[in-house]
Amino acid sequence: MSSEILPVAVVGVGGFLGIGEKDVAIPISDINVIKDADNALRLTVSASKEQLEALPAFDRTAMK
Repeated sequence: MSSEILPVAVVGVGGFLGIGEKDVAIPISDINVIKDADNALRLTVSASKEQLEALPAFDRTAMK
């Protein structure tokens, strides 16, 4: 078992207006930073909605 700690972003997926949403962990290396037409920064991932919803729920209690 590896004791390496990987940086992740915890984001909510699924649900509607926060109801039924679950948090998932996405590795920082999977996040792309782009600028839109208004020069605002956007964070994107190349995963589909279905792929994100299929990820296991992030367990905050495991971080203690």
